[in-house]
Order: sequence, then structure tokens, then C-alpha cells
Amino acid sequence: MRLPLTLLGLALTVILALPAQQATAQQTTRQQYIAMLSQVHLDPDMRQEMKSSGFKGAQLDVVMAHIQALFSDRDLSGYLADRMIEVDQGKRSRQEGLWDWLEPLTDRGLPHLSTQDMAIYLSTDLALLRSLNTGACARTVKGRDTYKAASRALTSMAPDALAQFYRISQAATKAGLRHARAPQLSEKAELAAWEDIMSELDEQIVGHRNYNQFRDALDNMSRAPNPIACATGRYMLQSVLNVQGTNRRAALQLFLIPGS
Repeated sequence: MRLPLTLLGLALTVILALPAQQATAQQTTRQQYIAMLSQVHLDPDMRQEMKSSGFKGAQLDVVMAHIQALFSDRDLSGYLADRMIEVDQGKRSRQEGLWDWLEPLTDRGLPHLSTQDMAIYLSTDLALLRSLNTGACARTVKGRDTYKAASRALTSMAPDALAQFYRISQAATKAGLRHARAPQLSEKAELAAWEDIMSELDEQIVGHRNYNQFRDALDNMSRAPNPIACATGRYMLQSVLNVQGTNRRAALQLFLIPGS
């Protein structure tokens, strides 16, 4: 469950509308795009969009501070500006947007983070997963309706927890900008991590009346009944977090490396 940019996904239409309001595609330069992004947190439509999404009070302040910090980063805003220009030049589809450019950065950046930050990120994911009802939880585990489920869960988070979650998300995005690819685990490290994860999982589910269904769900989550899929996803995340010792970092990375 990788959800660091849900907040930004909610705001994309607002951000991407700004250049059209302020300059034509032919007139917009790299520096103008960078300047627009650095000021987007000041746009009243952005704040209203976040309010409409369910953020309020201190939560809303956290969200707006996150947007300001993220788009004030010159390296990141320059990266985005370059892609906006490529859209203007017809080198990229106009169907692409910030989400398409930011998500890969964050995905490959997450497993580059410190072991502590990876653990905090996955702990937050687990808390979000536990906050969802069975249907929403199962859809999220199966990779369906992740955006809506995460949006609802994020608006229920305490401001301090939300700030920490987005601090780590922002660090991951910047790490993805610095690194051309996610770290790769050796076959030996991957096998050792999986062994520890499955050992932790068995400790949680051995003796459970649904043990066989949980194990079957690991092989084909999409066909698992919703209660089984949801429970299996929660157990699996907890198992990853329970791994300690020399394989802990690899276990966390294994769950975060794209395509793993």
C-alpha cells in the first residue's frame, strides 16, 4: 500500500490549471513554471480543494505546509517544469500530469530511506488499513479504489501523524529524484527477508480457523473474499514490521521496492 501522493492527487486539477490561467503554452518558460509551482500553496482554490477533501483545522495547515515545502524545492520544481514544457512542445501527452511524474519518484525513493523512516511509513500504512471498513480495506489490498480509501483515511489522521507521514513522503520523492532506480536486493538477501517475513506471518495465523484461506490469498489476492483479503493484508504488513535483526532493512525494502 503506497499512498504518499494521495494529497497531491487530490490537488492536481488545481495545480495544472494555473499555467493556462497565467500564460499560454508558448509563453511559459521553465522559470515561470517553477515560480508558479512555488506559489501554488497561496492559491485560494488550492486551500478550498483541500477543505472540500475533508482536511480542516490543524490538519489543513499541515497539508498546506506540505504543498509549500514540496513545490518550493528547486530541484523538484525544475524537474516538473521540464516535463510541463515537454507537454507544451508535444513531446508528452496532455493526459499526463504531476501524479504521473511524482509517483515514480516516490516509489523508487521509498526503499532508499533510512530503516526507521521506512518502518514509520509502513506503520502508518498499516494504521490507515486498519481504519478502513472491510470492503474498503479489501479493495485497497487488491489494488482497487486505493485513491478514495486513502483519501478518507488521511483526513482522519491526527495532525502530528499526518505531518510525519508527509515528511517521509517528501523525503522519498526527493530521494527518487537523486536516484535513477530503486535499490536492488541480492537473491540471497531477498530469500532471507522473505523467510523472516513468512515466519512472522505464521506466528500470527497458525491455528487460526482461516489459516488455509489466508495462505491461499497470498497466492491469489484478487480472488480472495473481502474479509480474508483484508485480514491477510493487515497480517502481512504487521509481519514485515515485526522482522528484526540483520534482515529488517531488507524486509522493509522488499515490501516497498516497485514490482517486488
